[in-house]
Amino acid sequence: HRPFKIEGLSCATPRAVAYALSLHRDAARGMIANGHLTHWLERSLGEIRMADAVTAMVGDEYDDDNMLSNIDDKVLPRLSRLLDPEGPVYAHGKAIMLDGFEYAVAEAILSGDAESERAIESMLTHALPVDQLPAQWSNARR
Repeated sequence: HRPFKIEGLSCATPRAVAYALSLHRDAARGMIANGHLTHWLERSLGEIRMADAVTAMVGDEYDDDNMLSNIDDKVLPRLSRLLDPEGPVYAHGKAIMLDGFEYAVAEAILSGDAESERAIESMLTHALPVDQLPAQWSNARR
């Protein structure tokens, strides 16, 4: 299959695309808005379900200015989670594995790093699939 290319990065897997999305957000937004990502998932990888999930998240009105404006810093981390559910959560230049949030939150708070705190807050708010949280986190689901 042919690689998905973002700003000179050749990505052969959805995991690699998730990483590239985090590095090149503006270029990624354009490629998602014009349908390149869903077409690549369908045609090169045969990942129809993943392509359908991307379409459900961002829509299918390709080349529409409204679609480009809908792909913001909230959507990109969600797409990264969709493309690489076992990988890190990416947002604002930060990457945190799911089992590393306790440490990352503590480090950001104890160090007084406001930028990291905002990035973590964004990750927790926008990137984690709340409906897939463990049952014992029922308050977080609500």
